[in-house]
Amino acid sequence: MRKTMKKSMGRLAVCFFVLLASSMMVFLHSSAEAEKKIHDLDGTLTQEEYAELDERAREISEEAQIDVGVVITDDIGSKSPMEFADDYFDYNGFGYGSSYDGIILLVNNDTKVDWISTCGSAISIFTDKRIDNMLDAVGSNFGDGDFYNGISEYLRLAEQYINDGVVDGQYTYDTETGEITYHDDEPFMVFIALVIGGIAMIICVFSITAAYKSPKVISTARYIEGGGLTYTLKEDTYIDTNISRVRVRSDSSGGGYSGDGRSSVHRSSSGRSHGGGGRRR
Repeated sequence: MRKTMKKSMGRLAVCFFVLLASSMMVFLHSSAEAEKKIHDLDGTLTQEEYAELDERAREISEEAQIDVGVVITDDIGSKSPMEFADDYFDYNGFGYGSSYDGIILLVNNDTKVDWISTCGSAISIFTDKRIDNMLDAVGSNFGDGDFYNGISEYLRLAEQYINDGVVDGQYTYDTETGEITYHDDEPFMVFIALVIGGIAMIICVFSITAAYKSPKVISTARYIEGGGLTYTLKEDTYIDTNISRVRVRSDSSGGGYSGDGRSSVHRSSSGRSHGGGGRRR
């Protein structure tokens, strides 16, 4: 009886350790997959090219705390390049922090329309102009079939623009609502608003307090000169009307304002706000 129990306990212990080891392997594999920044779904890159580019993307992402990713595919299904890039970013673990800061390049070997999608703080950094510059750099390489150098240029410019920071006069233009929001130094603006509000409140309190402490009674005789009332008649004579017209220049490329500081945004299927742009090779 004791021998049977010992054998059963031994088998249970072996099963437990096997399950534990399997779980650890699955966890480690999942973690390694989540850390990858280059997702080559159709095997476009060689192993050496992939390893070098992925390591570089990881270094940039970790240092900046902004995900810099790439997805390469020859099948985007029924989605548009924008929808595929946005959804791949949202549903594959990209983005740092609660605002999902990051940028991803879709190398679209299906319809040949490559797309860059941004999210969180990357929207302000990567303006429409900067995204156009990045598409210029990668497109010429991709068109020649040189994906390694194209992605290398993308990573180089991503790092450069992150280090350069947000351009002066940056603003977001919501392509769905037409709303325009300017980028400001929010902590500083909040501090200024609190200071101004505090000063205004102090002035208001002192004014009210002073009014109640020393009420003044003004005699009606002060408003009467020589014991009587004087009425003055005034007339306004209409002469002419002058209307000035000023032509307001509109942006021929669409709604919103033009300029290097614009970041056009929209909503993805997850409900997150994304910036970005694309181009056919």
